[in-house]
This record gives sequence, structure tokens and C-alpha cells, in this order.
Amino acid sequence: MQAGTISGLPAAGPTMSADRWIGPKITPEEYLSSNTGLYVVDAQGILATLYRDRPEQTDARKEYNPAFIANYAISACRSYVKTRDEKARETFRKQLDWLLAHGENRTFGDVAARLYPYTFDWVKFDLKAPWVSGFAQSLIGVAFACGADATGEDKYRQGAIAAFSALRIPVSNGGVATFSKDGAWFEEAAKQDFPSIKILNGHLTAAEGLKNFIDWKPNPVFRELWEKGVRAVAENIAEFDSGYMSYYAQYPVGRKDSWELSGRIGYNALHSILLTNLYAETGNPIFLDYALRFAAYETPDLLVTTAGSTAPDTNGPDRVNMVLGNDYWSHGTFPTWVKIDLGDIYRVRGLHLVAHTDASAPRAYAISTSLDDRSYKKAVARSDNVATRITEKWPEKKARYIRINIDSDNGNQNVTLKGVYPIRKEAYGAVVATPESMTVRNMPALGLSENGWSAPAKGWIAFRRDALPRFVKRVEFSPAMEGKVSVRSSQSLDDLPVSPAMELSCRKAEDLCMLDLTRVQGGFVHVAWEMPGAVKPLVLRLR
Repeated sequence: MQAGTISGLPAAGPTMSADRWIGPKITPEEYLSSNTGLYVVDAQGILATLYRDRPEQTDARKEYNPAFIANYAISACRSYVKTRDEKARETFRKQLDWLLAHGENRTFGDVAARLYPYTFDWVKFDLKAPWVSGFAQSLIGVAFACGADATGEDKYRQGAIAAFSALRIPVSNGGVATFSKDGAWFEEAAKQDFPSIKILNGHLTAAEGLKNFIDWKPNPVFRELWEKGVRAVAENIAEFDSGYMSYYAQYPVGRKDSWELSGRIGYNALHSILLTNLYAETGNPIFLDYALRFAAYETPDLLVTTAGSTAPDTNGPDRVNMVLGNDYWSHGTFPTWVKIDLGDIYRVRGLHLVAHTDASAPRAYAISTSLDDRSYKKAVARSDNVATRITEKWPEKKARYIRINIDSDNGNQNVTLKGVYPIRKEAYGAVVATPESMTVRNMPALGLSENGWSAPAKGWIAFRRDALPRFVKRVEFSPAMEGKVSVRSSQSLDDLPVSPAMELSCRKAEDLCMLDLTRVQGGFVHVAWEMPGAVKPLVLRLR
């Protein structure tokens, strides 16, 4: 699919709704309490971040991160707009005035910008201070725009323009953008002579913040820049798909097998949310396609059991979950085994495995499949693996169980696995929804669980019909409210927006509002609803 025509921007009103600004949708007090041990507020009322990322440190060190200060300002500004609480107003003004005092002016041709350098190294990328960030510039721009909208003060409006103008300047000239023929990538980690590493959530967030700004104050120059940022996603998104998880960034450059994986219930889910938002803004099906792909990496419902665990309470089989980071299973007794129950019989073609370290990766192992957990047939055997990320493929076999018998690791004497992802012919269930209603821990695929997904009174979901579990026959809303549900379906994502709509009415007298999926034709389905009588969030279930 090719990048499509970007829809026109909505007309901006005199002020923005508090909920429209990107950034944390919680109070400043909640922002601090939800990140206990990460932030402190200094004697001047400015947010500081506590870092513990260097082995030589004995105590946390305090740094001023411009992006986090901007987030804190946005949360306080949003709270002030909603409540007119003077403490919130004082909080966001202090952050914004601190930012105004700590920026650096930079020009490029006729572009005048104000950049906010980081004064500490980014250890992960060996990026030495000072460096700048398109991610931070956009959040700072939004913080200033919200401040200007809330107070009417022109210094904040000018601050927003100057912060966003940094996105117009190439990294090679001290800015934060890498320009292609038709696109612009907003680098989260930017410095002259530092390569483009294309951190995905950083670019998507920067583009979303820029869209916030032009929704508030339409501007043809910034609109064209946003469109270039959108095209850059369409140009590059396929490179971020590993086949079982999205990549966090393209680092180290030229070594795709070493790019950092995002991890479930984290950046991978965030990528899906941000791409869904981009689809809602543009209507370009490529963004819905990859939002669904990445959402599918969140959903495998696998039961993992093992022969044993070195530390069952902290590193048991439940840690074979693709959350990554420091979530991993380990066992130091060989031979050992890991068994995966797929929950149903599928046509299995292979298996992705991710270990914690090179030394703890399985070296000698055999993978077998079974229909009944009694009779196993060997699919592949390996005696010399040294990779941390393993992909094994074999001729398609029907199976419900996959067993990995492990005879040795690569010298750690304690084998580890962070995650497994079976390769099967049947697609994994994936659901995306109205972007504002999704969070990393509240993805709409929860609609497949007993408790369901907390759905807004007005919203939509999209999914692949053939990717849902076989038991799913309908969509349920409860409690049933007066309202309407509109359903579109098509064989391709390109045709989904223009396919005929089927209307379903919901009535208060019914316990549930139900959509019979057996009546829905086509591989892709879009369900939109509006139930204005809902006082509390609806519960949506895919049954």
C-alpha cells in the first residue's frame, strides 16, 4: 500500500479542549506519584529526574530532562484548564518559564528556532552531551501552546513556534530532522555527526504534537512539515516489523539483527496506539495495517510450562512473555524443557525465541510438536546456536503443543528465555480502537477476556475477522444503551472506509447490544458506535 492523500486539517476554535493536548492525561500530583522514585520537584518547583543508568553510580543522580519537564507542564496545564486550580497554574508556569530560560536560539536560513539541549549523555546510544531531540521539542512546543491557550500570554505562543521550528532544521545543521525526498523524520536522539537512528515512538509523538499545534493554530508551513513527517512513517514503517515484535529504533545503524525489540505491554503497544492515531488523522490504510500487526504481537494467549526454574518467584515460566527487559525465565539444570500450549490446534510453521544474554541462550536444543501433549514429532534440532534471537522454521504441521528440549546454553550454566512467538498460518487476533480510548495497559484486545474492554460511549474498533479466536461469534456491549452501531467490512483495508455500512440499533430493554459476526463478510471489520446515554464506560466483549 502506498501513502495516500492526507485529509484536510479541522478548523481550530478559539481554544483547545483540555483533553486534546497530547501528553499525560493525569494531574501533576498523579504524574509524580505514578512514577515513584523517578521524579523529584526541586526547591524552585521544577521537575527533576533521578537516573540510575551508570554502573559507577552509588546514588541516583539528578538531571533536568526537557521532555519530562514539558510533560509535567502539560499535565498541570490540562488540570488548570479543567479546574482553574491556581496551584496547577503555578506549576505549569514555573516549568514553562524554566524552559524559556534554558533554551538556545538557532537559525537555519530564514528559520529561527529555540532548542533545548540535553546536558547529560544518553548511555544506551553512546550519545554525548549536548544533544537535542525532536521528541522533546514537540512536547515542549505543546506545553507552550497549552500555556498560551490557557493564559493568553504571547511569550508562550512564541515559545511554541520557536520550539516547533527546530523540526524544520536538519540534524546536520544543528536541528532535529532527517529529510528524505518527500519526508522528514524527527529524531529523538539528534546531534551533528550522529547517525539517524529513527526511534519510532519519538518520531510518532513529535508528529502528533505538531498536529496538535496546527489544530490549535493552522499554519501552512507547519502543516507541510507534518505531512512530510507522516510520509516518512509510510516510507519506513515496514523496517520496524521483526515479524514477532516491533523495533524500538534502527540502532546500531546497518545491524538490523541487533536492533532493540520494543517488548509487549510497553513500546510495542505504544507503537500500535500511535499508528492507530495516525490512521484516524489521515485515513491511510498502511497505518491501520501496521497498527493491527503490532497489536497482534500483544495478544498470543500462550500457556508456558517448564521443567523447572532457578528462581520460580521472580523468573518462572510466566516470564516467557515477550515483555523483554529483565523479564525472563531461567533454569540451571540440564537437560531442561519449555512447553508451549497454543490453546487450540493451528498450522504451525516455526518458532521465534528470545534469550536474555548471549551466554544464556540455548545452544543445543530440539523442537517438537504435538496435537495431544503425548505423542511429539521432532521439527528441528540444533547443536551450535550462539544467537540471542532465534528463528526456527519447518514444514507446516498441525499442532497445539510445542516443546523445546534444551541440553546446554553458551556457558552461563543457566539458560534463559524472554519470550516465544509461534509462527502459524492462522493470524493472531488483533484489535485496535479509537486512539483516545487505548492505553498500553488497556488495549482493546482485552475484549477477548472475561472482563472485557472498557469502551467509551462513542468510539470504534477495527480488527481482522479471520484473526479472532474461533470461538468469537459476536460483539457485545453492556449495559445496552439507546444508540446505534455501524459496521463496515471488506476484503482489503483500502476498501474498508468506503464499504457499505450495516446499522444495528441498541435498546435499553435489552441486557446486551449484540452484533452477530457470522453476518459480517470480509476479512477486515470496522465497528463504530455512539451511545450518548452511557454515564459510565461501556464494556465491550468479543464472544
